[in-house]
Amino acid sequence: MTSGRGVDRVIEVGGPGTLQKSISCTRVGGAVQLIGILTGASGKIVPTDIMRKSLKVHGIYVGSKAMFLEMNTFLANQKLHPVVDEVFDFGQAQNAFHCMRGAKHFGKLVIRVGSNS
Repeated sequence: MTSGRGVDRVIEVGGPGTLQKSISCTRVGGAVQLIGILTGASGKIVPTDIMRKSLKVHGIYVGSKAMFLEMNTFLANQKLHPVVDEVFDFGQAQNAFHCMRGAKHFGKLVIRVGSNS
């Protein structure tokens, strides 16, 4: 699909069972965002593949549903709101990504999905 170049970014949700495949399909200088471990907690990873391609591997821990609900309750009770720089309609998603790449925004960039705001 990339004519041998590899992909820029991978959102890896499988974990050790699929992480090596994600590493293999990422381009030199690309990034793998590890957000899940659906295949379990053990497996074989070849670190030289990460080093040879100068990959960025970033683990993201999002917590449990209970933690998410607790956080939302805290935010509501404290009347805390995120800082939103700009809201884009879904059809303007490409503009939102260009804005993010420009890195001149302060706060969140939001892509509105559906008719409810």
